[in-house]
Amino acid sequence: MNPPRIVLNRRIVLTSILGIAWAIATRKPDTLPKPRDAASPIPSIALQTDTGAVVDVASIIGTPSIITIWASWCPSCRAAMPFWERVAADYAKRGVQVVGINQRESLAVVQRERATLPSAMTIWSDLDGRVLTYLQSTDLPTTAFVTRTGHISAVVRGPVSAEVVTAMLDQLSTY
Repeated sequence: MNPPRIVLNRRIVLTSILGIAWAIATRKPDTLPKPRDAASPIPSIALQTDTGAVVDVASIIGTPSIITIWASWCPSCRAAMPFWERVAADYAKRGVQVVGINQRESLAVVQRERATLPSAMTIWSDLDGRVLTYLQSTDLPTTAFVTRTGHISAVVRGPVSAEVVTAMLDQLSTY
């Protein structure tokens, strides 16, 4: 007994191929994140440094900053850490700081992860996840760009491209 043959309509196949080709051809490259309302200042939230000292996230006011929220179990976060270290080292000369805020993991985990990184990036721990909640995100990583005045200029949920970071950093370093 022969298996049944499926006959595809040539129009359906051609339309599908053209649709896929059109989607690929018109795909937009990464665009800058939409600016947030200028009235969204960075909140005052107590966090821990990688040495266990208490620090307020609002202490970044006065310095253009990037906050990237990460976790050790997140593959995208771990893959991005060397990138953030390079950004932190390169842009420190321009007065921009990069702060990695660990999401809901113990201080021991943060310290273990910190030992694998160079020291250009500041690492803090948010045991309660309050910063991510304030940024209205559940995605890891989430990255916030903060102006010198402490206002969140943009938030990117998920991985962010080097081109977007460079463009946002160029804007931040002028604020």
